[in-house]
Amino acid sequence: MDVSIDDSICFFCHFLWDMQKPIIIKSVEGDLFWPLIEKHSERIFDETGLVFRLNQHLQDSEKAKLKELNKEKSGGLTYFFVAEVDGEIAGWSWGRQDGPRTVYMVNSAVLEDFRRQGVYQSLLDHVVAFLVEKGVEKITSRHQCVNNPVIIPKLKKGFVIEGLEVTEIFGTLVNLAFYPNKFHKDLMDYRSGEKKPAPQIKKALNI
Repeated sequence: MDVSIDDSICFFCHFLWDMQKPIIIKSVEGDLFWPLIEKHSERIFDETGLVFRLNQHLQDSEKAKLKELNKEKSGGLTYFFVAEVDGEIAGWSWGRQDGPRTVYMVNSAVLEDFRRQGVYQSLLDHVVAFLVEKGVEKITSRHQCVNNPVIIPKLKKGFVIEGLEVTEIFGTLVNLAFYPNKFHKDLMDYRSGEKKPAPQIKKALNI
């Protein structure tokens, strides 16, 4: 199924590093986003990794209950962005609100022909700017520990490692977080043991 993107919705423009072609970041409605990325997502993730699709192993009754449960959880901020070069989809990123002050970057990807050309950096810059403008106080993401092409740009952007977890679906993941508020970042630096507490941290913690 081919789905076109509304050319009138354009938020951000950057350029491919080697060809100087514009990278257009566009916002897409959810009902258009999923058909747009479906075939690419299956190729990128399923053909190269050990992907476990939980939904394929559930009974119909379990699927029905989960569907109703997700209806109850609906609401809050959700974003769907695609990166486009010369009218072709080059990558995407989507995420959802996870609590009163946090947004979870659920999934991002760049198609093979557009990797290492600045597409992911453009997506990341746009997503962070968009969420900060919305007032989000914490941005989180989870990645397989060896996914350096994604982890390294995020660390350079200012994300920090919050921990590791082992999951039955994805295996071992590294948890990252970005704090737009400097006070929260300073608090994280102190809690992690990296830095001595700044004066405002001492005052807030009464130490």
